[in-house]
Amino acid sequence: MSTRQLGQWGEEYACEYLKAQNMQIIERNWRFSRYGEIDVVACGADGSLVFLEVKTRRSECAGRPIEGVSHAKYVQMLKCANLWLQMHESVRYKHVRLDVIGILANDEIATPELKHLKGVRV
Repeated sequence: MSTRQLGQWGEEYACEYLKAQNMQIIERNWRFSRYGEIDVVACGADGSLVFLEVKTRRSECAGRPIEGVSHAKYVQMLKCANLWLQMHESVRYKHVRLDVIGILANDEIATPELKHLKGVRV
């Protein structure tokens, strides 16, 4: 499985997890060419809007998956989230937050390890 395929698989796995948490997936891979991409935009049962970055790794050699989200990536997510909100200004949400989901998936782990950090600030 290539790195790109692993990333796509991780996003799908994360979306299934989010659905099990009673979250509705609004968009996936929302891209604004100048600033980048948001992996998942979801709505929580409490009416919150959540912008998610999903980081999937095969091993911890380069650190835990969540550690792969740098300050620069956080700033990029923030810019994209603001643009998404501007483009969808007719829709209102109680709360808006940025989350990160890290997934560790390799042949030695029967069930992939998923960690969900809510309301990330870097």
